[in-house]
Amino acid sequence: MRRARLAQTVAALLLLAAAALLLRRTALPARIEIFRSEGCVLSVNTFSPGAQPARGSVLLLHGLAGNTNVMDYYTRAFLALGLRVIVPDLPGHGRSPGPFTPARAESCSAALLTDLLRRGEIAPARTILAGHSLGAALALRLASRTPVAGVLALSPAPMLAVPGISPEMLLYPPPAKLPPNFLLVSGALEPDSLLRATAQLLAQIPGPPGERRIVPTASHVSLLLDSQALRLSLDWTARLLALPAAPALPTRSPFLAFLLGLSGLALLSGPFLRATLSSLPEAAQPAAAHSSPAHTFLAMAAASLCAIGLLTFGVPLRFLRLYDGGYLVSFLFLVAMALLLARLPQLPSFLRLPPRIAARASALGLALSLLFFAWFHCTVTTAWLDPARLWRWPLLVLALLPFCAAEELLLGPAAPENPASRLRRLLLALAARFVAWLALVAALFFLHNAQVLLVLMAPYFAAFTLLHRGGVDLFRTESRSPAGAALFGAILAAAFCLLLFPLT
Repeated sequence: MRRARLAQTVAALLLLAAAALLLRRTALPARIEIFRSEGCVLSVNTFSPGAQPARGSVLLLHGLAGNTNVMDYYTRAFLALGLRVIVPDLPGHGRSPGPFTPARAESCSAALLTDLLRRGEIAPARTILAGHSLGAALALRLASRTPVAGVLALSPAPMLAVPGISPEMLLYPPPAKLPPNFLLVSGALEPDSLLRATAQLLAQIPGPPGERRIVPTASHVSLLLDSQALRLSLDWTARLLALPAAPALPTRSPFLAFLLGLSGLALLSGPFLRATLSSLPEAAQPAAAHSSPAHTFLAMAAASLCAIGLLTFGVPLRFLRLYDGGYLVSFLFLVAMALLLARLPQLPSFLRLPPRIAARASALGLALSLLFFAWFHCTVTTAWLDPARLWRWPLLVLALLPFCAAEELLLGPAAPENPASRLRRLLLALAARFVAWLALVAALFFLHNAQVLLVLMAPYFAAFTLLHRGGVDLFRTESRSPAGAALFGAILAAAFCLLLFPLT
């Protein structure tokens, strides 16, 4: 056992070293400026193509819950074309302070574009507006008012109501007219409603026909790393600006570095938790009846539907000021209240938390949160634990703690000596969370609650759920404390919310 843990630790350190080396070798030098105008404060990264004068410029706008770093693949490709690339963090995203609203994102993007033109940083006839999702919709709207060479729109956010997309889900109305030159790139694996919305935009809004391409193997999110989508984009840009043939595509080394580092941190977390928790005295787990899978799913479904119904009257944790995050955390809090009330007699013994375990859970939760937060900050997001996020962290922990406790109560005791039982418990937890997520999806489509980010970011929620439950189960197994595991899990979940949701 010791040899296995040592091998795991060594493998984790090697992965982290390889990731750090790869990240250092592929780092792009950028000029980072703070743009201030008309009440907007934006962190803006400007990338220059090298010693040669730029042949044109690209203003590159990320999507909802995105940031400068997630546009890295396209940034590198445009640089290889000899173009200057300007990438802002939109309000409430990355390093830019909030509040975020769709209207403020548009007004601040327009102010930045106007300032760049006024200062002569970019020339309209040699400038491409490019964006993904929300950023693509912004690019189309800005170009309808400010003449530029063209618009590259990657899976634009819907601007027209179609079956599957209600008016409440629309971030922007369509532009008055389409720009003279544009390319719309969509993924064939996107929801049909998004594809229909893009088709309706082309059919109903006046303007030139432009070009539309559908990439057969891409989804809404994977377009940002899809080589075929990038090749289409580069070829179109080169033709539009009369540039030499597009060069070879850049590598995805930064994303590979991110995955290597994430894998290393995940591997390292196990030995770290075991070593830290090994000094705790053996504690007997409180008695709790095992729930059958059917009972667990029914309880989660009933609690979720109850929470959705209550949220139609208002969102109690809206004051957290996280875009769609206040709704999600309120939903989880209300689900937890329903689950805990159903097992009220078990709570006093089940949730007893000795001070020593509480201190260990807090310290480990904070340490792992900071480690993962730092790695994400260096790779795929520019967000950091600034004061605007720090004051939300303890409030999020308090709001998420009941759900983490209810989940531990619902899943029952952990059996450290039985691998099959641990696997069953993990699969049961993942399935129960999936039931809760289905309730959120149903609310989006049948109650028109407009919490679209909760569906668009489903891959991120799935990845976090797998890592989160793995860590919480390990803490529960090693400490035998359900309350300690709940506190540990709440701290990690709060950090994830701060990392994902824009500030409003």
